Amino acid sequence: MVPLAIIVSRSETLVMVSMLQAAGIIVDVGALNHASVSVNSIALGHYRLMVPDWQHDDASHIVAATFANADYCFSEGLQTAVIRLLLVKFFADFGVILLMALTPIPLAMWHFGLPFLFLLGTPVPPQGRGDYFLSALDMQSA
Repeated sequence: MVPLAIIVSRSETLVMVSMLQAAGIIVDVGALNHASVSVNSIALGHYRLMVPDWQHDDASHIVAATFANADYCFSEGLQTAVIRLLLVKFFADFGVILLMALTPIPLAMWHFGLPFLFLLGTPVPPQGRGDYFLSALDMQSA
């Protein structure tokens, strides 16, 4: 098995795997069963697509025709959704702590910093351009 690509996005990985399998190419994906918003896939080196050596040229042709030459565009819709989620989560957490502060139970001042710490635990799907390891023929035609 030789590496064909290392992809950051799980959805892009699944699309590429489906295309390659539909073309009859055997594909093995490392770290595919890890959640897409978990740091586990990042720590494991993202999603690695491996194909047999004897099918690498065919897989390279398919990838070069669809993914490798495409310009990467950061999803602003996802960025807006994440910012909205973080704002809602921040104000909800801060509201709970503010309600606790209004009760007669004494509350330490560090509790007001908790909403900022809670935001660090918000899972966000990673974005980025994948790395492609295509055959030499595809690199010359690109």
